[in-house]
Amino acid sequence: MTKIPSVEDYSIDITSDLAGVLPSGLYDKLEERTIKGLTEQRLALLTELRDSELLEEKEYSDEGDKQSMKHRNHNELGHNTLARNIKAHLDELIKAK
Repeated sequence: MTKIPSVEDYSIDITSDLAGVLPSGLYDKLEERTIKGLTEQRLALLTELRDSELLEEKEYSDEGDKQSMKHRNHNELGHNTLARNIKAHLDELIKAK
């Protein structure tokens, strides 16, 4: 799996070409604002993913014959487990900033 670069590392990639061109005070402000902006965007994206309906848990149903109910409930159980695990991971990423 590809590791998502930290906001600080990505900010350095974006602003490094300007390090020798801008006065240090201006460069520091630019880097600070870039980090702040990227952090806010990252947090918004992770929160949107966590809160999206894609990760809502499914309700178990009693309708249909026993075999199809068993199969459907097994799939819903797997989906709910996966949804909870993804939400937990997103919570960790959100807290890590």
